Amino acid sequence: MIGKRLNDRYKIIRTIGSGGMANVYLAHDMILNRDVAVKMLRLDYVGDGDMLKRFQREAQSATSLAHPNIVSMYDVGDEDDYYYLVMEYVEGMTLKEYIKEFSPVSLEDAVKIMSQLTSAISHAHHNGIIHRDIKPQNILIDRDGTVKITDFGIAMALSATAMTQTNSVMGTVHYLSPEQARGGTASKKSDIYSLGIVMYELITGRLPFEGESAISIALKHLQSELPHPSSYITDLPQSVENVILKSTAKDEFYRYRSADEMYDDLKTVLDISRENEPMFTVEPDLDATMAIPAIKNRLPLEEIQHTKPVEAQKTVVSPPVKDKEKKKRRKWPWITALVILFLLGTAGVMAAMGMFGPERIQVPDVVGEALEDAETIIEESGLTVGEITYESNDEVPEETVLRSSPKATRTLESGEPVNLVVSSGKESVEVDGYIGRNFDNTEQLIRDAGFENIVEEEEYNDAPAGTIIDQDPEEGDMVIPSETEFTVTISMGPQMSGVPDLTGLTEEELQAFEEESGLTVSVTREEYSDEIAAGGVISQNPEPGTELAVGGQVTVVVSRGAEPALVNNVVVPVVIEYAQPEEPAEGEDPPEVPGDPEPQTITIYIADRDRTMDEPSEEFTITETVERSLRLVIEQGQTGSYRIERNGEVILEDSISYEENQ
Repeated sequence: MIGKRLNDRYKIIRTIGSGGMANVYLAHDMILNRDVAVKMLRLDYVGDGDMLKRFQREAQSATSLAHPNIVSMYDVGDEDDYYYLVMEYVEGMTLKEYIKEFSPVSLEDAVKIMSQLTSAISHAHHNGIIHRDIKPQNILIDRDGTVKITDFGIAMALSATAMTQTNSVMGTVHYLSPEQARGGTASKKSDIYSLGIVMYELITGRLPFEGESAISIALKHLQSELPHPSSYITDLPQSVENVILKSTAKDEFYRYRSADEMYDDLKTVLDISRENEPMFTVEPDLDATMAIPAIKNRLPLEEIQHTKPVEAQKTVVSPPVKDKEKKKRRKWPWITALVILFLLGTAGVMAAMGMFGPERIQVPDVVGEALEDAETIIEESGLTVGEITYESNDEVPEETVLRSSPKATRTLESGEPVNLVVSSGKESVEVDGYIGRNFDNTEQLIRDAGFENIVEEEEYNDAPAGTIIDQDPEEGDMVIPSETEFTVTISMGPQMSGVPDLTGLTEEELQAFEEESGLTVSVTREEYSDEIAAGGVISQNPEPGTELAVGGQVTVVVSRGAEPALVNNVVVPVVIEYAQPEEPAEGEDPPEVPGDPEPQTITIYIADRDRTMDEPSEEFTITETVERSLRLVIEQGQTGSYRIERNGEVILEDSISYEENQ
């Protein structure tokens, strides 16, 4: 691509970045004479209809936005199989690089940056566009400190709901809002949440949530309380912390109503009067349904008043009469039996009424079941599904139950929870960045990270030969190494092109030379030349035979043609006499009736810079003597001449030098 000219206008100079679906090049606009950024869709996506729609959507989203803190879109085009966007070129660094270099950022600078960001996002929201992927990597800072948001490639125009509502969850997990993490539709308040996370990182120099996988980080956005920035930054004004806490509230109801409101809050966030304002908190929802814990320590059966057996009153028996003693002994077995029956009956009634406590249920074996099926099995058994956690597993498919707590065959009381550990599939790892490293020294590191399939591509680049200039997947992507093809683009060094002899070439021929060689031709000046026609090359730098890197420049001097000589405009006054008719010869009679004078033809010949004696420069008739001024244009070092004839007879002639009349 280096040296290619798109639509005879945008000349590609070098690669400046790459993304998931496009490469970004620095180019020069030959018409407006300015540097631009050209974002070009990768060739392997050209046949992908969905990707083309996404690429075109980026153009449509960005062209509708005009704001000093949003990268401007200049042009959209395609040539052959190249689809590209032409955007403003911002010379500087990403906000991610800025944080790494200058962290911790001063509060004044952080608020200044956030004010620009909220202003830009507010403008996008007013135009019905949600960014959905706000992160420091998509924010640029130029050398003047101006912040510009880029990559509206996954922006969602609210009017285009038919397409965007079905899109998968997009965005970087570290800055993802809870509603996006759970697969919901992104809203304007999702952008506000991401702005809050960016502000958190700006001020503390760290991300609020880290984890071993993207899923664990997303779950923290959903469930975990945001660590207070003041725990990392001492003497942080409460007003500044409140902006972060309010914008990152889990429930979007409690966030700022709009980016405008957040922008207005930032205007006064550093006022001394707000330094110790009350901490922002979210009121608990007292009406929310709450689980009542099961009763663990039950009263002993004998302490339950309604089922406590009543001891029979003792009967006082008079001393037995000897003859009745035998009869009395026979009654006790019956009384004992009645008491036993009474107790058994009471216990049965108590059991029927649940007085002995809830029913004990054996935990079902759901290991190996799909999560959805496991939830159904547990609930149908009379238990409930408790906490669900995920962990990676190279052998068990994702969304499959790995183990339960308590284990199967243990018993629980009806309604008690069973916690599940579910496979998230093979472990995803965060990809390291290898751009700028020598490939031979880095290949083993890539393989040690688990990438078995490494694809090498080569292209000419200004970087030294063997340097990695691009990688896919990108740094920070979460992937499964064993299932991912890792593509590295390796520099072959600058592409060289020989400089031929350009002497005599015209402008059109020079342009053809640029297209063919990848070099740039620049005209330094124009000079007169007797040997080279106007518009042709007189001289060049470097000399013919020199090797230059593609994209290099050849300077030329162009001919203005032969230098015009100095001239002198000489004016020669002459008197052209009218020849009187001859007197009659002696003996001849004069004319009987005198009439008008007979016209005489005067012919003037001039030889100077512009005329020759071959053709008369002037011819007229006279009937009387007249005065004339002859004008001759004589070049320096040359002479001119004139000849005057009357009726074909030479009456005046002379040569005039260049110095005449000076």
